[in-house]
Amino acid sequence: MTKDLPLKVLHKIFCYLDNRDTWSFYDDLYDRLITKKISLDSGENEFIWQLHRSSYCDLYHCALVNRQWCQGAMPILWNRPFFHYDEVDSAMPNVLRTYVLSLTDADRSLLRENGLDVPYAIRRPMFDYPSFVRHLNLWELIMACRNWRDWGDKLALVVRIMLGLFKRRGIELTSLLLPLDDWYDGKYDEAICVIIEDEFMEMIAPIRYLEISKLTNIGKLACGLAQTCNNLEHINLSNLRGSSSSRYLSQLIKSQKQLISFYMVNGVPRVESSLFNQANSLRDVRLHSTDFQDSEAWHSLATCTMLERLDIVNCKNITVLMVEPLLNETLPYLKQVNVTFCKGGMMPKCRELEEWARVMNKGKRMIEDRKMCV
Repeated sequence: MTKDLPLKVLHKIFCYLDNRDTWSFYDDLYDRLITKKISLDSGENEFIWQLHRSSYCDLYHCALVNRQWCQGAMPILWNRPFFHYDEVDSAMPNVLRTYVLSLTDADRSLLRENGLDVPYAIRRPMFDYPSFVRHLNLWELIMACRNWRDWGDKLALVVRIMLGLFKRRGIELTSLLLPLDDWYDGKYDEAICVIIEDEFMEMIAPIRYLEISKLTNIGKLACGLAQTCNNLEHINLSNLRGSSSSRYLSQLIKSQKQLISFYMVNGVPRVESSLFNQANSLRDVRLHSTDFQDSEAWHSLATCTMLERLDIVNCKNITVLMVEPLLNETLPYLKQVNVTFCKGGMMPKCRELEEWARVMNKGKRMIEDRKMCV
């Protein structure tokens, strides 16, 4: 019977239901849509997102089958505790309520000294939930703490206590997400930078995926991550601002040993020049809606000879001199090139880059056709 499968087997099966890797899901969707030149409105996007969540939600039903299935499902359900945080109106969010039951007496005393009594566990939780964390949405953790109560200048302290709870379990994070809200004005910079304090270095050192969005004062965070997280495989940056952001982000990218993919949407120019250090590992580069005014020539991108995919979509101020190093390269492993400019826009297109992309894609299709005929 399926319900009698060994726990390790069940866990592997349940992992297939955990499709919360939004970046890979939307990458596949994006590939199909861009090929057919289809755009979606907000309602269609929401419908697709709900379909995407259905498999993950099935895990909750699996946890109700029996004790063994519950043991197999819970570590997966709780490995991304703030993935879908939507309890804005809750006095004390349920995720935090569960974690608070695992706080030490010292943590509770520290919270009481700052004006908050936290509930004691009437009985011990069935699972050690903090030990399951592998993927941390730091922004949603901060928002959950903020909605617990108005901490004022004590919010960083609460975030530090929650991160300390994870650290004592010896967890090693796989991914760190910081997708800030549009209204963010720098108020929580101190709470954000708690993650790069010395006591949490071992916890964040194994991170492979990093996502940052809408963070203006990125200098301190980027420098801290560059010192500790040197094995990133995927970096996803979007909607970044600030004249100094390029320098700090370049430092973060240069510190990596094996970067595989680099995505930047509405980002800052001159960051792409730091990709030179990743020439032997980088496979996927996607640059969207970015203004490359005053950027240097793309020598670093041209050296990425292992590149398999390159997207340059709706970017501005791309000149022939900028892309000339790329135009002179054949990039033997390149399988897909997407170069598009806004239709009817005021910014001029780079015809040479479009032609290079057309020739590269045509050549790859001819090679694939020959392979099929053999």
